[in-house]
Amino acid sequence: MQRHFPLSEAKHDDEVNREDPVDHPQETGCCYQTNRDGFRIDVLRSEAVEIAVVPQLGAKILSLTHLRTGRQWLWLPQEARLFANTPLDPFENSTLLGADECVPTVSPCQINGRAIADHGEAWGRPWELDSEKLRAGEVTTSVILHSPLRLGRTISLRGRSGQTVQIDYRLSNLADDSQPFIWAFHPLMKIDADDDLILPIDSVLV
Repeated sequence: MQRHFPLSEAKHDDEVNREDPVDHPQETGCCYQTNRDGFRIDVLRSEAVEIAVVPQLGAKILSLTHLRTGRQWLWLPQEARLFANTPLDPFENSTLLGADECVPTVSPCQINGRAIADHGEAWGRPWELDSEKLRAGEVTTSVILHSPLRLGRTISLRGRSGQTVQIDYRLSNLADDSQPFIWAFHPLMKIDADDDLILPIDSVLV
């Protein structure tokens, strides 16, 4: 599955300090590594967009900034700190920042006799970073879940000036039998006073 997020608006707010730039062949920008609260952060940056990922924290997308207007799209208070959770922690005890992946469930439940945590297994586990893909200008991370499923995700910047964030997913079943699952992308958005949420009426389910 694939998701596209074209951003047509953001100035750089420097919530994450840049270090160690990594050259790559894409014309749309660069990638670099930094850290915050002891956690490594991998950042993709183009003329238009900067997106930051924390592989150790469930590959959380920590920040999504449009560099031409300074708009930070995700919830990231300046005083917020990063910390790790255990796989069975309730989601409300997490950092409650940025965007997380929820799989194989959103609500806590039992699947085939296994207890599955609130918001699934992916957000509370460290993911593996593909360093070779990073050198090519993509942030590719993956995690093997207890379910047993393997979730992989690649983030890249595409389009004119690199203003489109493209996210590609691959979910693999590591068991011999079929496995039920639900997947959800779970962003906590920064909403300003004058923002409107506009959805086609036929796509709204309450």
